[in-house]
Amino acid sequence: MELAIRRIGNSAGVIPPKEALNRLRLDKGDKLYLTETEDGYKLTPYIDEFAKQLSWAEKRADLVL
Repeated sequence: MELAIRRIGNSAGVIPPKEALNRLRLDKGDKLYLTETEDGYKLTPYIDEFAKQLSWAEKRADLVL
């Protein structure tokens, strides 16, 4: 799905189509999580517990490197 980056006030943003928001069960004001994968980036609904786990894993990965 191709999305355009649009001007929103003094910023830029992407407006996903209503069908995508419905499928992700998202509404205005909800947060998304952007995860880098080997194929590009993945957007998922923001879940506090997942964010905490990912942060923990990223900190441990830095220690291993």
